[in-house]
Amino acid sequence: MAIDILASAPWRAPVLVRIGHGSSEPVESASDAMHYLQNRWPHDRGRHYERALMDCKSAASGMIPAEVARESFISAAIEPTCSRPKRHGTKPYRNGDPAYALADANAE
Repeated sequence: MAIDILASAPWRAPVLVRIGHGSSEPVESASDAMHYLQNRWPHDRGRHYERALMDCKSAASGMIPAEVARESFISAAIEPTCSRPKRHGTKPYRNGDPAYALADANAE
């Protein structure tokens, strides 16, 4: 199904993600998030991933508010972290702010 992207659907604040062991990178819009979800996402894909992909496509098409897609993307980024045993002293996101969610494909 082809989606016409009318706008980038920018977010009020970027979400920082880290794929693998690289540096954190800002994801600033629903369009950016779709790129990450479709091309760079870890293989740990659950229900939050599917929802984020659907919401980002809808936001980029102007069908839903961009912030709804942002929240879904944050949930998808946290999902792989939450499904693994938590390492002592770590948090699923930095400073208690889910905007700093990290999707780490190679975490222990």
